[in-house]
Amino acid sequence: MGIRSAVYGIVIALAVGLAAAGGWCWRHQRSAAVSVVGRADDERLSKRVAAVLGRMNELEAAAIAAEQQDPKRSLSAFQDLQTEMGQINTAGCPQDFQIAFLRCTNALDRIVAHTEDLRKATKLEGDQLFASLAAVVVTRGLSAVTLHNKGSASDALVAQSRSAIIKDRDQYLDGKAALAEIALKYGVTAQEAKATRADSATAAIADKQTITVPAGRVFDLPLSFPAERTPGRIRGHWTSQGKSAGIAGAKDDTLVKFTIRGSNNAVLQRLDHPVSGNFDIRYAGGTFTLTFDNSGIVRSSGRVVSVEWTYAAE
Repeated sequence: MGIRSAVYGIVIALAVGLAAAGGWCWRHQRSAAVSVVGRADDERLSKRVAAVLGRMNELEAAAIAAEQQDPKRSLSAFQDLQTEMGQINTAGCPQDFQIAFLRCTNALDRIVAHTEDLRKATKLEGDQLFASLAAVVVTRGLSAVTLHNKGSASDALVAQSRSAIIKDRDQYLDGKAALAEIALKYGVTAQEAKATRADSATAAIADKQTITVPAGRVFDLPLSFPAERTPGRIRGHWTSQGKSAGIAGAKDDTLVKFTIRGSNNAVLQRLDHPVSGNFDIRYAGGTFTLTFDNSGIVRSSGRVVSVEWTYAAE
């Protein structure tokens, strides 16, 4: 009896051991299968995210090329960008990526609406309003949309529309930056993610504008740059023309005043009754404003101001 009990115990022990081993093998196989499926899902997500980023790059490059080839097509090139960007299929992409992408397309939609407001305010056709709208929006390269101040318009309406465009441009670029960060999380390489940004971290930003400042008016040129490219220096030169440009009633070329204010509204430079000026100021964030002042009750003629500047990160 004792021997049979011992044998029975051994058999039971062996059975329990085999069952445990079988259970371990099954769990291990199941875990391995889940791991393979997880890797496959990750690869699919990565491919979908990379495909969307690649399509964004293609559309941005095409819009910039179109307006460079024919500056009069700047507005229509941007409208094409907005339309085709909205047609990108993000199905299969992670939810957080889709939300960031939606921020980008919503910003483009609003910019198109603002350009229509600006067109109505200035009574100009689209090809007269902008010379490089697509490049301005997708590269963060310019802090203000190039606008030819012709036609009848309220300065307040023009400034409001311009500020709205800049605000939504910044939202578009913030959305792109978010897409790049999210893409890294889903396995898209840093090089692929970085490619979503059309601007390089070291390239200088430059702009040149010709501005008409009517008699008794003031023109503000705001300058702001992305946080990741600060601090830096803004260097530039401007000239004013009145009499030399043949403007009726102008006795000289002077402005009443030129000032530069920092983001805290502190005056960084001031020139009284100048005809030209240079500036070289350090930028550490926020919005700096260049003010061309042609106001005053005795000022009876307009001025044409040509200004060019370059910003480079330190």
